[in-house]
Amino acid sequence: MMPQVRAALEVLLTREEMESALNQLLDIRDHGPKDRLLGVCSNVWGGPVVRLARYWPKFSGRMTYPVPHPSLSPDVAFMGLQDIWGIRAELDESNPDDRYRLNRWELLDWLIDNLQEYLGEPYDRP
Repeated sequence: MMPQVRAALEVLLTREEMESALNQLLDIRDHGPKDRLLGVCSNVWGGPVVRLARYWPKFSGRMTYPVPHPSLSPDVAFMGLQDIWGIRAELDESNPDDRYRLNRWELLDWLIDNLQEYLGEPYDRP
């Protein structure tokens, strides 16, 4: 875990908030997002999760649209696609829109990995 991520977690979230966010992220990973038109942060209790996204290695540079698209600006990609998630197993990495969707799943995985590492392995869900 990057030191900046650890520091951000310590400042932004209580342990209970981290556990709640992690459980919501795991639900998205396991069952898909509740709203396929909204990003990770809007499908999860969001503010601090949004702030963590800026430390993700693929961060777009835009807090409101942290997921990069290979050929479009993040906001145009977000607004232009009817399903910004797709079905993970069916996405084709060579398709720019699917690469964008895969990036979103990778952000989700990154958030999960960092929260789990901070909370300590193994993390038992309630």
